[in-house]
Amino acid sequence: MAGARPLTENEIAQVAEKLNQRDRVLFLLGVNTGFRISELLSLQVKDIMKLGVVKGEVTVRASKMKDKTSSRSVPIRPEMQETLRQWLEVVGFDPEAFLFPSRKGKGAISRVQAHTVLKEAFEACGLEGKTSTHSMRKTFAKKVHEALGCDVTKTMKALGHVYVTSTQRYLDWDRDEINDGILKAFA
Repeated sequence: MAGARPLTENEIAQVAEKLNQRDRVLFLLGVNTGFRISELLSLQVKDIMKLGVVKGEVTVRASKMKDKTSSRSVPIRPEMQETLRQWLEVVGFDPEAFLFPSRKGKGAISRVQAHTVLKEAFEACGLEGKTSTHSMRKTFAKKVHEALGCDVTKTMKALGHVYVTSTQRYLDWDRDEINDGILKAFA
């Protein structure tokens, strides 16, 4: 979503605290992988588990990706693996089951439902600025960009973008930092 902003560490913790277990796992997985909401909702148990163990990476199949041409795998930290393992205890281990099932029948929750749940949590936390489901992806982009020493090309690869211009639109540019750089360049 255009204009959605990334979240701070404090905001991530606040939002996670407001959500039930299913929605918290969805939110944290989104922040930790940078998958789009439709990609997250397409995940099935088999996408995160192999031989009874939560994998060290999450893969979204090509057919479920935005561009539909290539899959994308993202490594996950042990803490996220444990969160997923605990969630599987609740949702079950059927490989074909959706990871984020709807309470109203078969299939995953809808994008609209995910948006509604997260928007309510953002509002309950009093978050300012434009927030949406895409804030999870923006948060991932910002954190990975910083961890990669602000390398836009590597960040592009981490996000699964084809064009660096797409990645540049994801990154917030600190106007004060830019102004300081300009002044320092001519000092």
